[in-house]
Amino acid sequence: LLEDIDSNLIGLRVQLHLELAKCEIQLDFLSKAQSHIAKALALDPTIPQEQLTIQLLPGEDPTPFLRPLDRYIVPLAHKLQLKLNIYGDPDVLEDQALLLIEQAREAEGAVRATV
Repeated sequence: LLEDIDSNLIGLRVQLHLELAKCEIQLDFLSKAQSHIAKALALDPTIPQEQLTIQLLPGEDPTPFLRPLDRYIVPLAHKLQLKLNIYGDPDVLEDQALLLIEQAREAEGAVRATV
C-alpha cells in the first residue's frame, strides 16, 4: 500500500520490506523474500549526517550510521543469494559454513515439527 501511494515514509517502507522478507523466508518462499530485499535496498532511507544522534569519533566513517537498516538487510541478502544458488558451492569457507549452519537449523526445525 505504501508503495502504491508512493509514500515518503521511506524508512518505514524499508523496514516493512525487511520484515516481509523475513516472513517469506520462514515460509520458504525465497524468491519472494529476495524480491522484498531488492526493494528494500533500492529505497534510499539515508539519514542526513546532521540528524545523527550519536557522536562520531574524529575520522570515523559515518556510513554505517546513515543507513541503519543495511546492517540487517545486506547479510540477509547475502544469505538468500547463497541459498538460491543451488547449482554452485560457495568458494569462501565462511559462506560454506553459513550454508551448513542454515541447513542444520532447517533440519532441526523439521525434526521438531515431526515429534
